[in-house]
Amino acid sequence: MPLTVAAGLAELEADDVDFLMRHVMKLREESTAESSLLSRFHLGSGVPGLLDKLLGASANEFVEVSAGLAVRLKESMDQSTNPKVGVLAVLASGDSDTAEVVSVLKLDAISEAASYRLADGQVQLTALRDLLPAPGQLQKGLSWPDPRTGSQAIVIDRNIVAAKYFFNAFELQVSATSAEAERALSEAIFKNVPSSRQVAAIQFASTLSGPSEYVVAELQNHYPEVGIEQAALGAGDGVGGFIRQNKVARHRIRYMGDGIVVVVPWDRIEQVTGPGQVGGGWEMTIRFSARPTEDTS
Repeated sequence: MPLTVAAGLAELEADDVDFLMRHVMKLREESTAESSLLSRFHLGSGVPGLLDKLLGASANEFVEVSAGLAVRLKESMDQSTNPKVGVLAVLASGDSDTAEVVSVLKLDAISEAASYRLADGQVQLTALRDLLPAPGQLQKGLSWPDPRTGSQAIVIDRNIVAAKYFFNAFELQVSATSAEAERALSEAIFKNVPSSRQVAAIQFASTLSGPSEYVVAELQNHYPEVGIEQAALGAGDGVGGFIRQNKVARHRIRYMGDGIVVVVPWDRIEQVTGPGQVGGGWEMTIRFSARPTEDTS
């Protein structure tokens, strides 16, 4: 669908303002969720400067900058497979008369009726509100600045693997998920720390939380042999995910052979001996603190 660029600032009814601001509030709340994504702009990106300009922009400047952001998104969508049409909302907001936050929301149409109405030209938000996602169900958005250490923008994308066009449009690198970062950290410990110290290292890592780069730095103060090669932990050009407390030890190591699968939680790895070669095969020993029960399911 052709890009529709507003000719001026939107004239919103009170319900429209409430609808959009509830979206912004839900997006800003992402920064307090332990499993939220972290992000940073590409080196040398001009997008932070554009967002900063919006905070003190005149009406004409605001429309001009917002229109440029819309063009960026449209060009990125053109290179994506089957992106959804929707409304792009650019908002400057704050607790006082001075704007402190800029949010960019892509409100994906959730029905065919919305697609047809969007094609008519100037967007009438009041008429479309029931055809757009409710606050808390936003599919794609960013809010700047980000109060969190190690992150520059609060972001959300419910389909980050299949549709990166939103982040590409605004030159953002987005972190791995918390689960991916925690798994990468447990793998790094298993790979680099001697077996006699692995359990202690895993237990110590589980007491830490924060952006993975900071967690890794603290871990290396005690276990300098831990090498970081995974993008999920911030290696190379990657943005490390947020490590949650008490999560690293919950990951499991899986041993497989001869159709037998043994799954051991990291914090129980010291109860496993082996595998080691015995005769013409391999042997593992598992020590239980109580008699194990059988499950034939």
